[in-house]
Amino acid sequence: MPPGENEGLGRQLGQFFQGIGKYKDDPDRKEKGSMARDDYARVNLDVSNADKSKTPYCVASSPGQYDCTQDGYQFGLTQKKNVKGKISNPIDPQGADNHYGTQDDVYADLYQCRVSLTREGDNKFGSVVLYDWEKKQHKIDDGCSVKDDKGTCLLKGLPQDLQVEKTGKLDTKIGFTYAPGHKGSNVNYFEWDTGSKGNGKSPKGASRQFCDVGKVTSNKQTVDCYFPCYEHADGR
Repeated sequence: MPPGENEGLGRQLGQFFQGIGKYKDDPDRKEKGSMARDDYARVNLDVSNADKSKTPYCVASSPGQYDCTQDGYQFGLTQKKNVKGKISNPIDPQGADNHYGTQDDVYADLYQCRVSLTREGDNKFGSVVLYDWEKKQHKIDDGCSVKDDKGTCLLKGLPQDLQVEKTGKLDTKIGFTYAPGHKGSNVNYFEWDTGSKGNGKSPKGASRQFCDVGKVTSNKQTVDCYFPCYEHADGR
């Protein structure tokens, strides 16, 4: 959104809260005066006239058809099993952990998947174990290889493929893409690399790290990463 439009939207929202101006077209603004404690309002953004192919949070459900209900920021609790709000590491989807997901859309709860592999020399990504949303293991002993200086290869075993990207020789950054080729058309799509940081913990508990990357030993290097995923291939 251009800065001017963003600022204008903020001003309108502020005036709505303060009761400034007329809101004859808004059926939710029934009372006069500024909003007080415990008042609430629902903000609905009209994207009916937008070019939905250029709107980042619109996911193509079929050619020319888009689901624009979710921009990725409406995220919250779907099940509150644990009143203290704590989450296990790794997340236990069938235990006492709370469940989370995006809100007011067609998608199911968001879970945590995992990939563990050993980089063997410059080209091979072997000893692969993929962990699905239930933490079930899917072993790919042969893994995959990239012979060129840079390139990608695929790991299969989860609802969507996991693409591994070689950016250089052993001990250089490794890129990952879950549901490659489906950006903007599948909610599972997610990119990260061995240097990415978030708000959670890595498999070994490192704060804010997506991945744990081991030291090179005997021309090998272990890599272990968490990433978001859904139970089903379409996220529903």
